Amino acid sequence: MLRAVHNRAQATTSNREDRWRNVSGIFAVRHPERIAGRHLLLVDDVLTTGATLVACAEAIQRAVPSCRISIATLSVSAYELFGGRGKGGL
Repeated sequence: MLRAVHNRAQATTSNREDRWRNVSGIFAVRHPERIAGRHLLLVDDVLTTGATLVACAEAIQRAVPSCRISIATLSVSAYELFGGRGKGGL
């Protein structure tokens, strides 16, 4: 994987739609033959909107349809969990 376009940091992007636009089409697979038929695990530290993970996974699937993808995240933003209805802990 490589970042084909250097975009601004997601943390500086204010809303959900801007975050999705900010990462749209920025990733590319450098050596698709190396991951053909494999199962990849994409890891993100904090899932905010999922835009970065989805953009990365879409780039992989376009380049290497035979590749399986799983996603793991260490934490999820309260906004994503509760839809802006509350900020309490779990």
